[in-house]
Amino acid sequence: MRVYIVQLSGDIVGLDVEPTARVQELQRRVQALHPSSRHVKLALSGQVLSPTSTLAESGVEPGALITLVAIPPPLYVLTMSLDTTAKLWSIESGVCIQTLKHPTDGG
Repeated sequence: MRVYIVQLSGDIVGLDVEPTARVQELQRRVQALHPSSRHVKLALSGQVLSPTSTLAESGVEPGALITLVAIPPPLYVLTMSLDTTAKLWSIESGVCIQTLKHPTDGG
């Protein structure tokens, strides 16, 4: 059967798939279209499809319009200091996400 993937750009790509194929197989094929996106999910009628389900089990029918949801990985930097703390920073916002302290040995 042929399904259609709505990409981030608004372009629509048709792909031939078997109804018995798992969603994760279709995700892999779609991932090849967007190699810069490390995490790809597929949605049908506003519901994210389970990767372990078959397309048929997920309600995907011939001619279905499936939305590509690309989730960029979060980017972080870890810094360390002489005061034995480490800080996890968000590169995107510049905000310190968490401060980690080295446990003292009590002595």
